[in-house]
Amino acid sequence: MSTFFPREKLVAYQERGKSDPLMHIPLKYVPEEHYEAYALYLKSPEWHSLRREVLKRDKHRCVDCGAMGKLQAHHIHYDGVETMTFTADQCVAVCHDCHDIRHGKHLWK
Repeated sequence: MSTFFPREKLVAYQERGKSDPLMHIPLKYVPEEHYEAYALYLKSPEWHSLRREVLKRDKHRCVDCGAMGKLQAHHIHYDGVETMTFTADQCVAVCHDCHDIRHGKHLWK
């Protein structure tokens, strides 16, 4: 089920020079055969450490709209999923709404 993207987020995108937030949707997702291992990885101390590193690097702000608080680390791509080896360079800090946009879950109001 799709949800609607808040108008204020669109304004924030435009103010930051990002006219089309959907341009960030990754083309490659986690292959089905690796999904269970990936889901477990997201609960691991290694992931939590990497997530903290990403949030610190991005100054605890969403890289897409600039929001602060309740941020998530988003994988830009999933290279390394076969061995569950990821780096901070593969991730960015995003708020919940922008994370959904990157995964194509929002429609514009």
